Amino acid sequence: MPVIYMDGGDLADGDREILYETWQIYGKVLGKTDRANELQEYTEQVIADLNTRTEDISDEEKPIAFPCGLSYRGGRGFLSTQYPFASFDFINAKHALEEGGVDNESIESYAFIVSQENLFSWNPDAIFVDLSNLDTVVSDVERNPSYKDIKAFEENNVYGFLPVSSYSRNYENVLINSYFMGSVLYPDNFEDVDIDEKADEIYEMFLGEAAYDKVKEELGGGVRQLSF
Repeated sequence: MPVIYMDGGDLADGDREILYETWQIYGKVLGKTDRANELQEYTEQVIADLNTRTEDISDEEKPIAFPCGLSYRGGRGFLSTQYPFASFDFINAKHALEEGGVDNESIESYAFIVSQENLFSWNPDAIFVDLSNLDTVVSDVERNPSYKDIKAFEENNVYGFLPVSSYSRNYENVLINSYFMGSVLYPDNFEDVDIDEKADEIYEMFLGEAAYDKVKEELGGGVRQLSF
């Protein structure tokens, strides 16, 4: 029996070409080359749209944002993050680690735990929580109420986003999250976007059906502002 070894790649910059190559191999093996091309072209169109909306925003206008509760070999808590974080890259967002002067070459993994001290020093303007680990993040904050002194908590700028690593990378959610996060960080640039409609458009392209209502049911709600 023939065996084909695949590198899954990712949507993050540097790994996207590997992902596209993987899709092309799937298409060739399964006789679905047109479908592989369709997915790749659509994904590039979405990324280009996100970039066009945000590429001219100056650094001074960009809030400092921190994505947290990101799964890596299991569920994680408040201090878990990813860098680079594709949904931020697509909207040219300012990741809190960049505010801290992160040295890319010193990071051995894209997923890791940051220290409390660093997070307090970065003092992000907005925090985004992976909804698959919301309960864990809530528990972390309840055990350490000093987290609420962070600017994002004080100004009620804490939001939930769709899981990006549930059993495997959820590429469709990465793109949906980009639109939602863009609408939070730069509302004027995304005022024409209806998140529910955009989510269903992306789900239909990747999964063959408008699945956002089902996703919201499973998660107890879709992308949204959170209360702590």
